[in-house]
Amino acid sequence: MLQLHHIIPNGLLPLTQEALAQLLGVRRTTVTLAIARLRTAGAIKSDRRGLIEIDRARLAILHVNAMT
Repeated sequence: MLQLHHIIPNGLLPLTQEALAQLLGVRRTTVTLAIARLRTAGAIKSDRRGLIEIDRARLAILHVNAMT
């Protein structure tokens, strides 16, 4: 998602969780759980229309913390 942020307008990723799962080659339930964790951490906002809004700064902090 950090890499996608540079190529999407307004930080909005117009993908459903099902489409994102297909792109990543994982089950939708895996994406649903990951999205829920990221939403709880405040790194993203998502809605039922399939829009995922990325908070790049917060997502980057989570990424760095996960790597250490």
